[in-house]
Amino acid sequence: LLRASPRNLEALILMAVVLPNFPPSSSAARKTNSIKEARDDIQAANELLQTFHPMEGFSPGEFLKYKHKLRVSLKEAAATVDLASGENERAIQEYQEVLSENSPPSAIIYFRLGVAYYRAGQTEKARKQLERAVQVDNGIVRKRAADLLNQIASNPKGLQNSPADVKR
Repeated sequence: LLRASPRNLEALILMAVVLPNFPPSSSAARKTNSIKEARDDIQAANELLQTFHPMEGFSPGEFLKYKHKLRVSLKEAAATVDLASGENERAIQEYQEVLSENSPPSAIIYFRLGVAYYRAGQTEKARKQLERAVQVDNGIVRKRAADLLNQIASNPKGLQNSPADVKR
């Protein structure tokens, strides 16, 4: 899609979120390349968002809501890339901003924020976010959050820094 339409804002944001979800068995070079490509997509999307204009068929209110949604999605993508690259404090800040602007709250954001807190050694804050993820979701995010809660309970100081933790 990006080859056919390199200025597709939604595709750039989607790729920036997907690229850091590499399997744990990926080589260091592949992880580095995926993170770099995701950061490039985020930069390109940010540049496009600056000049994004109302589209035909959208009322001004609808357009502003859509642009806000894209902006929040882009911040979520940046947080996911930061989490995948081990920049936990930055990911925490970005995920908190996403939560403050995203309604209704997303289980995946709670989960990833919990992972970032856990990796940063803030287990009580991690536990709180992971419990929220369990409350909001009833699928795979709930299971992964519950698994990490169990891990915290059995080893509260053992930090897990696997990129597999951030997958959707």
